[in-house]
Amino acid sequence: MNEILLERLEAHIKENYEDPQVFFQIGSSPSKENDEKESTAAQYDYYQLELNLPPLEETFAAHLLKLIHAKGKTEVEIYKKANIDRRLFSKIRTNKDYTPSKSTILALVIALELNIDEANDLLKRAGYYLSRSKKEDVVVHFFIKNQIYDLFSVQKALEYFGLPVLGG
Repeated sequence: MNEILLERLEAHIKENYEDPQVFFQIGSSPSKENDEKESTAAQYDYYQLELNLPPLEETFAAHLLKLIHAKGKTEVEIYKKANIDRRLFSKIRTNKDYTPSKSTILALVIALELNIDEANDLLKRAGYYLSRSKKEDVVVHFFIKNQIYDLFSVQKALEYFGLPVLGG
């Protein structure tokens, strides 16, 4: 990976990564009152989430196939570019109850050259999202945001930071 790209990626991580450990104070003990408030708030948030979510019109697999067609690509081109095994892609395509890993979906996002909104939509259909508290998600976000759709470069960046690589 070239130095300029690496510097930009490091700046992106510094700006966007939210370390989840920052939210926990070592040695503090949570109060029962705070736990009850948080539990009630969580229940309310879940209820609001249920009310505000529109029903999904397409399954993950149906939407993936639609995206492949819309991009003018073949299924073979996409699963090869995503470095995904043919059998795994077949399972994704034919088993409507199967949900691939987030890593597999992100490899497909890169292969399909999706923008950030399209990537988030595809992830959401499988029950995932890009999180600012996961450094690997911030790295992938950088590549999508900057329209760098070379899976090899993404993998090298993830390896550089000691993070798991994408794929099935």
